[in-house]
Amino acid sequence: MVATIKDVAKKANVSISTVSRVLSNQMHVSSSTYKRIQDAVAELNYIPNSSAVSLVKKSSTTVLYADSFYKGCPYENPHMFDIISGSSHELRKKGYFLGLLDLDRSKEKAEEQIINAIQSKKADGILINGYYVTPAIEKVLLATDFPHICIGKPSFDSMLSWIDTNHSLSSNLAITHLVSLGHKKIAFVGGSDKDNIYRDRFLGYRLSLERNNLSPRDAYVIPTSSNLEEIIQHTTELLRLPEPPDSILCFNSLIAVGVIQAIRQFRLRIPEDISIVSFDNYPYAPLITPSLTVVDIDMYSLGTRAGASLLKKIQNPEMLIQTYTALPHLIQRDSTVLHSET
Repeated sequence: MVATIKDVAKKANVSISTVSRVLSNQMHVSSSTYKRIQDAVAELNYIPNSSAVSLVKKSSTTVLYADSFYKGCPYENPHMFDIISGSSHELRKKGYFLGLLDLDRSKEKAEEQIINAIQSKKADGILINGYYVTPAIEKVLLATDFPHICIGKPSFDSMLSWIDTNHSLSSNLAITHLVSLGHKKIAFVGGSDKDNIYRDRFLGYRLSLERNNLSPRDAYVIPTSSNLEEIIQHTTELLRLPEPPDSILCFNSLIAVGVIQAIRQFRLRIPEDISIVSFDNYPYAPLITPSLTVVDIDMYSLGTRAGASLLKKIQNPEMLIQTYTALPHLIQRDSTVLHSET
Protein backbone atom coordinates (compact mmCIF):
# COMPACT_ATOMS: atom_id res chain seq x y z
CA MET A 1 0.00 0.00 0.00
CA VAL A 2 1.24 3.48 -0.85
CA ALA A 3 2.17 5.54 2.22
CA THR A 4 0.25 8.76 2.89
CA ILE A 5 1.17 11.94 4.70
CA LYS A 6 -1.10 10.73 7.51
CA ASP A 7 1.09 7.63 7.90
CA VAL A 8 4.22 9.79 8.12
CA ALA A 9 2.64 12.06 10.73
CA LYS A 10 1.54 9.09 12.83
CA LYS A 11 4.96 7.43 12.71
CA ALA A 12 6.80 10.70 13.54
CA ASN A 13 4.23 11.55 16.25
CA VAL A 14 3.47 15.01 14.81
CA SER A 15 0.51 16.62 13.07
CA ILE A 16 -0.16 16.25 9.34
CA SER A 17 0.27 20.03 8.86
CA THR A 18 3.70 19.89 10.54
CA VAL A 19 4.86 17.18 8.13
CA SER A 20 3.55 19.13 5.14
CA ARG A 21 5.16 22.41 6.19
CA VAL A 22 8.49 20.80 6.99
CA LEU A 23 8.61 18.95 3.66
CA SER A 24 7.80 22.17 1.77
CA ASN A 25 10.39 24.23 3.72
CA GLN A 26 7.67 26.39 5.26
CA MET A 27 8.43 25.59 8.92
CA HIS A 28 11.48 25.32 11.14
CA VAL A 29 11.38 22.60 13.82
CA SER A 30 13.85 21.12 16.27
CA SER A 31 16.53 18.87 14.85
CA SER A 32 15.02 15.84 16.64
CA THR A 33 11.54 16.47 15.15
CA TYR A 34 13.06 17.07 11.71
CA LYS A 35 14.98 13.77 11.97
CA ARG A 36 11.85 11.84 13.04
CA ILE A 37 9.94 13.15 10.02
CA GLN A 38 12.78 12.41 7.59
CA ASP A 39 13.27 8.93 9.06
CA ALA A 40 9.54 8.24 8.71
CA VAL A 41 9.57 9.46 5.09
CA ALA A 42 12.52 7.19 4.29
CA GLU A 43 11.15 4.13 6.10
CA LEU A 44 7.69 4.42 4.52
CA ASN A 45 9.12 5.40 1.12
CA TYR A 46 6.70 8.33 1.14
CA ILE A 47 6.49 10.53 -1.97
CA PRO A 48 5.00 13.98 -1.14
CA ASN A 49 1.82 14.83 -2.99
CA SER A 50 2.14 18.33 -4.41
CA SER A 51 -1.63 18.90 -4.25
CA ALA A 52 -1.75 18.05 -0.52
CA VAL A 53 1.18 20.34 0.17
CA SER A 54 -0.53 23.11 -1.78
CA LEU A 55 -3.69 22.84 0.32
CA VAL A 56 -1.77 23.25 3.56
CA LYS A 57 0.21 26.17 2.19
CA LYS A 58 -2.94 27.66 0.59
CA SER A 59 -0.96 28.07 -2.59
CA SER A 60 -0.68 26.48 -6.01
CA THR A 61 3.09 25.81 -5.81
CA THR A 62 3.09 27.01 -9.41
CA VAL A 63 4.97 29.96 -10.90
CA LEU A 64 4.20 31.25 -14.39
CA TYR A 65 6.75 32.27 -17.00
CA ALA A 66 5.02 34.77 -19.30
CA ASP A 67 6.47 35.18 -22.79
CA SER A 68 5.58 34.59 -26.41
CA PHE A 69 6.34 31.09 -27.70
CA TYR A 70 6.19 30.63 -31.46
CA LYS A 71 7.70 28.57 -34.25
CA GLY A 72 11.37 29.46 -34.67
CA CYS A 73 11.51 31.13 -31.26
CA PRO A 74 14.50 29.08 -29.98
CA TYR A 75 16.62 30.34 -32.89
CA GLU A 76 15.60 33.98 -32.65
CA ASN A 77 15.64 34.14 -28.86
CA PRO A 78 17.95 31.45 -27.41
CA HIS A 79 18.21 33.45 -24.17
CA MET A 80 14.66 32.50 -23.24
CA PHE A 81 15.31 28.82 -22.72
CA ASP A 82 18.46 29.33 -20.67
CA ILE A 83 16.47 31.67 -18.41
CA ILE A 84 13.59 29.19 -18.15
CA SER A 85 15.97 26.34 -17.33
CA GLY A 86 17.77 28.36 -14.65
CA SER A 87 14.62 29.66 -12.99
CA SER A 88 12.90 26.26 -13.11
CA HIS A 89 15.92 24.62 -11.47
CA GLU A 90 15.91 27.17 -8.65
CA LEU A 91 12.15 27.04 -8.08
CA ARG A 92 12.05 23.23 -8.13
CA LYS A 93 14.44 23.09 -5.19
CA LYS A 94 11.72 24.74 -3.08
CA GLY A 95 8.87 22.62 -4.40
CA TYR A 96 7.57 25.02 -7.05
CA PHE A 97 6.72 24.14 -10.62
CA LEU A 98 7.24 26.49 -13.55
CA GLY A 99 4.34 26.76 -15.98
CA LEU A 100 4.34 28.64 -19.29
CA LEU A 101 1.94 31.47 -20.07
CA ASP A 102 2.02 31.76 -23.86
CA LEU A 103 1.45 35.41 -24.72
CA ASP A 104 0.08 36.83 -27.92
CA ARG A 105 2.80 38.72 -29.80
CA SER A 106 0.54 41.78 -29.75
CA LYS A 107 1.35 43.84 -26.66
CA GLU A 108 -2.30 44.81 -26.19
CA LYS A 109 -3.54 41.21 -26.13
CA ALA A 110 -0.55 40.07 -24.05
CA GLU A 111 -1.39 42.75 -21.47
CA GLU A 112 -4.90 41.31 -21.09
CA GLN A 113 -3.55 37.76 -20.73
CA ILE A 114 -1.10 38.74 -17.99
CA ILE A 115 -3.69 40.75 -16.04
CA ASN A 116 -6.15 37.83 -16.22
CA ALA A 117 -3.46 35.43 -14.96
CA ILE A 118 -2.65 37.71 -12.02
CA GLN A 119 -6.27 38.26 -11.04
CA SER A 120 -7.16 34.56 -11.31
CA LYS A 121 -4.61 33.74 -8.58
CA LYS A 122 -3.96 30.33 -10.11
CA ALA A 123 -0.22 30.79 -9.51
CA ASP A 124 1.86 32.00 -6.56
CA GLY A 125 4.03 34.27 -8.66
CA ILE A 126 5.01 35.26 -12.17
CA LEU A 127 8.17 35.85 -14.18
CA ILE A 128 7.45 38.21 -17.09
CA ASN A 129 9.46 39.13 -20.17
CA GLY A 130 10.04 42.84 -19.55
CA TYR A 131 9.16 43.62 -23.17
CA TYR A 132 5.49 42.91 -22.43
CA VAL A 133 5.28 44.88 -19.18
CA THR A 134 3.04 47.96 -19.40
CA PRO A 135 1.82 50.59 -16.90
CA ALA A 136 -1.53 48.75 -16.76
CA ILE A 137 0.21 45.54 -15.71
CA GLU A 138 2.26 47.47 -13.16
CA LYS A 139 -0.94 48.91 -11.66
CA VAL A 140 -2.46 45.45 -11.15
CA LEU A 141 0.75 43.91 -9.78
CA LEU A 142 1.25 46.70 -7.25
CA ALA A 143 -2.44 46.84 -6.23
CA THR A 144 -2.54 43.09 -5.52
CA ASP A 145 1.02 42.72 -4.15
CA PHE A 146 1.32 39.80 -6.57
CA PRO A 147 4.84 38.30 -6.40
CA HIS A 148 6.63 39.02 -9.67
CA ILE A 149 9.99 39.50 -11.32
CA CYS A 150 10.34 41.17 -14.72
CA ILE A 151 13.03 39.56 -16.87
CA GLY A 152 14.52 42.76 -18.23
CA LYS A 153 14.08 46.27 -16.93
CA PRO A 154 10.71 47.76 -17.95
CA SER A 155 10.89 50.43 -20.64
CA PHE A 156 9.28 53.05 -18.35
CA ASP A 157 10.03 54.36 -14.84
CA SER A 158 8.58 51.67 -12.64
CA MET A 159 8.25 50.42 -9.08
CA LEU A 160 8.11 46.83 -10.28
CA SER A 161 10.77 44.30 -9.38
CA TRP A 162 13.11 43.36 -12.22
CA ILE A 163 16.36 41.61 -12.97
CA ASP A 164 18.50 42.24 -16.03
CA THR A 165 21.97 42.05 -17.50
CA ASN A 166 23.93 45.15 -18.43
CA HIS A 167 23.63 45.18 -22.22
CA SER A 168 25.31 48.58 -22.50
CA LEU A 169 28.36 47.17 -20.74
CA SER A 170 28.31 44.24 -23.19
CA SER A 171 28.70 46.65 -26.10
CA ASN A 172 31.47 48.48 -24.31
CA LEU A 173 33.42 45.22 -23.95
CA ALA A 174 33.10 44.54 -27.68
CA ILE A 175 34.07 48.05 -28.81
CA THR A 176 36.98 48.25 -26.36
CA HIS A 177 38.28 44.95 -27.74
CA LEU A 178 38.04 46.11 -31.36
CA VAL A 179 39.64 49.48 -30.63
CA SER A 180 42.50 47.75 -28.79
CA LEU A 181 43.17 45.85 -32.03
CA GLY A 182 43.38 49.11 -34.00
CA HIS A 183 39.90 49.18 -35.54
CA LYS A 184 38.34 52.62 -36.03
CA LYS A 185 35.49 52.05 -38.49
CA ILE A 186 33.16 49.83 -36.50
CA ALA A 187 29.66 49.00 -37.76
CA PHE A 188 26.70 47.73 -35.74
CA VAL A 189 24.39 45.28 -37.55
CA GLY A 190 21.09 43.76 -36.41
CA GLY A 191 18.24 44.32 -34.02
CA SER A 192 15.26 46.66 -33.92
CA ASP A 193 14.73 49.90 -32.01
CA LYS A 194 11.47 48.36 -30.69
CA ASP A 195 13.59 45.93 -28.67
CA ASN A 196 14.82 47.04 -25.22
CA ILE A 197 17.97 44.91 -25.53
CA TYR A 198 18.79 46.48 -28.89
CA ARG A 199 18.36 49.98 -27.50
CA ASP A 200 20.68 49.25 -24.57
CA ARG A 201 23.31 47.58 -26.76
CA PHE A 202 23.15 50.41 -29.30
CA LEU A 203 23.51 53.00 -26.53
CA GLY A 204 26.60 51.18 -25.26
CA TYR A 205 27.98 51.07 -28.83
CA ARG A 206 27.64 54.84 -29.30
CA LEU A 207 28.95 55.74 -25.85
CA SER A 208 31.96 53.44 -26.20
CA LEU A 209 32.85 54.93 -29.60
CA GLU A 210 32.69 58.41 -28.11
CA ARG A 211 34.85 57.39 -25.14
CA ASN A 212 37.44 56.19 -27.64
CA ASN A 213 37.28 59.47 -29.61
CA LEU A 214 35.54 57.83 -32.56
CA SER A 215 32.61 59.54 -34.22
CA PRO A 216 29.54 57.30 -34.65
CA ARG A 217 28.51 57.10 -38.31
CA ASP A 218 24.83 56.69 -39.16
CA ALA A 219 25.74 54.69 -42.28
CA TYR A 220 27.44 52.10 -40.08
CA VAL A 221 24.28 51.35 -38.07
CA ILE A 222 22.17 48.71 -39.86
CA PRO A 223 19.00 47.53 -38.05
CA THR A 224 17.67 44.30 -39.55
CA SER A 225 15.34 41.44 -38.79
CA SER A 226 16.42 37.84 -38.25
CA ASN A 227 15.65 36.98 -41.89
CA LEU A 228 18.87 35.65 -43.41
CA GLU A 229 18.28 37.15 -46.86
CA GLU A 230 17.59 40.56 -45.35
CA ILE A 231 20.75 40.38 -43.24
CA ILE A 232 22.85 39.53 -46.31
CA GLN A 233 21.24 42.33 -48.35
CA HIS A 234 21.82 44.98 -45.68
CA THR A 235 25.40 43.84 -45.07
CA THR A 236 26.06 43.97 -48.82
CA GLU A 237 24.90 47.61 -48.87
CA LEU A 238 27.18 48.32 -45.91
CA LEU A 239 30.21 46.81 -47.65
CA ARG A 240 29.52 48.83 -50.81
CA LEU A 241 29.95 52.13 -49.00
CA PRO A 242 32.76 54.36 -50.33
CA GLU A 243 34.44 53.85 -46.95
CA PRO A 244 33.33 50.43 -45.69
CA PRO A 245 33.87 49.36 -42.06
CA ASP A 246 36.97 47.53 -40.90
CA SER A 247 34.98 45.60 -38.29
CA ILE A 248 31.37 44.67 -37.52
CA LEU A 249 29.59 44.14 -34.21
CA CYS A 250 26.64 41.75 -34.74
CA PHE A 251 23.51 41.89 -32.58
CA ASN A 252 23.54 38.11 -32.14
CA SER A 253 25.15 35.01 -33.62
CA LEU A 254 22.31 34.49 -36.13
CA ILE A 255 23.02 37.99 -37.51
CA ALA A 256 26.69 36.99 -37.68
CA VAL A 257 25.84 34.04 -39.97
CA GLY A 258 24.29 36.39 -42.53
CA VAL A 259 27.01 39.02 -42.16
CA ILE A 260 29.74 36.44 -42.80
CA GLN A 261 27.95 35.12 -45.89
CA ALA A 262 27.81 38.65 -47.31
CA ILE A 263 31.50 39.23 -46.53
CA ARG A 264 32.47 36.06 -48.37
CA GLN A 265 30.52 37.19 -51.43
CA PHE A 266 32.91 40.17 -51.53
CA ARG A 267 35.86 37.75 -51.25
CA LEU A 268 37.02 39.53 -48.11
CA ARG A 269 39.00 37.58 -45.52
CA ILE A 270 38.02 37.28 -41.88
CA PRO A 271 39.81 38.57 -39.86
CA GLU A 272 42.59 39.85 -42.15
CA ASP A 273 40.32 42.26 -44.06
CA ILE A 274 37.49 42.69 -41.59
CA SER A 275 36.96 41.59 -37.97
CA ILE A 276 33.69 40.26 -36.57
CA VAL A 277 32.39 40.29 -32.99
CA SER A 278 28.96 38.99 -31.98
CA PHE A 279 26.82 38.96 -28.89
CA ASP A 280 25.80 35.53 -27.60
CA ASN A 281 27.72 32.30 -27.91
CA TYR A 282 24.67 30.19 -28.75
CA PRO A 283 23.17 28.75 -30.81
CA TYR A 284 25.32 29.55 -33.85
CA ALA A 285 28.75 30.80 -32.74
CA PRO A 286 30.27 27.31 -32.22
CA LEU A 287 29.30 26.39 -35.80
CA ILE A 288 30.84 29.41 -37.54
CA THR A 289 34.19 29.39 -39.34
CA PRO A 290 36.43 31.14 -38.48
CA SER A 291 35.56 30.70 -34.83
CA LEU A 292 33.62 33.72 -33.63
CA THR A 293 34.75 36.23 -31.01
CA VAL A 294 31.71 36.84 -28.79
CA VAL A 295 30.49 38.80 -25.82
CA ASP A 296 28.76 36.06 -23.85
CA ILE A 297 26.25 36.32 -21.03
CA ASP A 298 25.39 33.51 -18.64
CA MET A 299 21.61 33.68 -19.02
CA TYR A 300 21.16 30.41 -17.10
CA SER A 301 22.66 32.20 -14.10
CA LEU A 302 20.28 35.11 -14.66
CA GLY A 303 17.43 32.59 -14.61
CA THR A 304 18.53 31.09 -11.29
CA ARG A 305 18.80 34.60 -9.81
CA ALA A 306 15.33 35.44 -11.11
CA GLY A 307 13.91 32.26 -9.56
CA ALA A 308 15.63 32.93 -6.22
CA SER A 309 14.42 36.54 -6.25
CA LEU A 310 10.84 35.48 -6.95
CA LEU A 311 10.95 33.06 -4.01
CA LYS A 312 11.90 36.01 -1.81
CA LYS A 313 8.99 38.00 -3.23
CA ILE A 314 6.60 35.12 -2.49
CA GLN A 315 7.74 35.23 1.15
CA ASN A 316 7.61 39.04 1.24
CA PRO A 317 5.57 40.54 -1.64
CA GLU A 318 6.39 44.12 -0.56
CA MET A 319 10.13 43.60 -1.14
CA LEU A 320 11.47 45.67 -4.05
CA ILE A 321 14.12 43.95 -6.19
CA GLN A 322 15.79 45.90 -9.00
CA THR A 323 19.20 44.65 -10.00
CA TYR A 324 21.63 43.96 -12.83
CA THR A 325 23.24 40.53 -12.78
CA ALA A 326 24.91 37.96 -15.08
CA LEU A 327 27.87 40.13 -16.04
CA PRO A 328 29.03 39.70 -19.66
CA HIS A 329 32.50 38.54 -20.63
CA LEU A 330 34.39 38.55 -23.92
CA ILE A 331 35.64 35.31 -25.49
CA GLN A 332 38.30 36.07 -28.10
CA ARG A 333 38.55 33.67 -31.01
CA ASP A 334 39.71 33.75 -34.64
CA SER A 335 37.29 36.34 -36.08
CA THR A 336 39.23 39.30 -34.66
CA VAL A 337 42.87 40.22 -35.24
CA LEU A 338 45.28 43.12 -34.75
CA HIS A 339 44.45 45.62 -37.49
CA SER A 340 47.09 47.37 -39.57
CA GLU A 341 45.97 50.26 -41.76
CA THR A 342 46.95 50.13 -45.39
